[in-house]
Amino acid sequence: MFRYIAKNLLICYSGSCISNIIKNNKTAHNKTSKLLSPVDTAALGTLTSPVVPPGPTLYYYFLRGCQNNAGVTPTSGYMNFTSEPTNSQRYLDGASGNYYFYDNTQPILTSTTNLLPNSINALPGEFGCPPIISGYILRRCSDSENNFYVSTTDSLSLNQRMVDNSSVYYVIDGSYSGGGEIEIPSATAVSGETGCPSIPPAAQNFECSDAGLTISDGVVGDPVDAQVANGTIVPGSISPSTYQAGSNTYSLNIEVTATTIERGGVDVPVANTGSTIPCSGDATGEAVTPILSMTPGSFNIERGSADNRLLFITANGPLAITFSGGRGPGWS
Repeated sequence: MFRYIAKNLLICYSGSCISNIIKNNKTAHNKTSKLLSPVDTAALGTLTSPVVPPGPTLYYYFLRGCQNNAGVTPTSGYMNFTSEPTNSQRYLDGASGNYYFYDNTQPILTSTTNLLPNSINALPGEFGCPPIISGYILRRCSDSENNFYVSTTDSLSLNQRMVDNSSVYYVIDGSYSGGGEIEIPSATAVSGETGCPSIPPAAQNFECSDAGLTISDGVVGDPVDAQVANGTIVPGSISPSTYQAGSNTYSLNIEVTATTIERGGVDVPVANTGSTIPCSGDATGEAVTPILSMTPGSFNIERGSADNRLLFITANGPLAITFSGGRGPGWS
């Protein structure tokens, strides 16, 4: 056994320390030093470096990539966390803009080379993949203009009927990939409806062309013969009222009685039902020279012009005259 004599000596080993403080230290070497605590060299052993306890075990958790709006799914992989995330916790890669979520169906590893970048961070309170936003070209029903688009998380089919907050109707005309189209953010799908709705057309005026006016050619001096397929000719409105020689224009008034008219194969309401519209048409008046023919006991004057004709008849006995056939104005 031996002693360490030192002033204010502190000896430590494996976390335990032994204090050996000199109580009486005189200069004479033969003086006995009184120690508060003896040190046993056998118990002390060999002094070594302190032992560092091992750190906590690292665990890696699987993050699954989410398909983005362009239809691309980023590669899935692992990230190290101090504790296991909540299942389906959403993450965002701030560098790429890609989304991920924690998938607890995959094994938790203590080591891996399939690591995701450190730019990925959790989005508190968000879970799973975010909805995919798709763009669609819209064709407006009123004029077939297709310079519009809508962005939505709904999955829509071609020809799906859409309507905006101004009650304007559209149909899906294809996928939108960017460009100069006008966005219609309020456009939403009309459930269960495809194609443009049957929108009643606006009322239009009845016109002379809708009346189907025809004026037949006739004999000079006879009343003008005019007919309409739709509507009614106002009595006494034809001017001139009788045929004039040669080709002439005759005017008249037509009362509108129709409530619908055809426009482009579609019946549309009539806006001016009950009104009177002026119309006109052309016709030819033909002048005819009267022809007189006589046979024993009878004579005949064929239909002719309005020229005056005098007929003198001398009879040697009783005479019976019978008129037949039509007669024009001025007959006497």
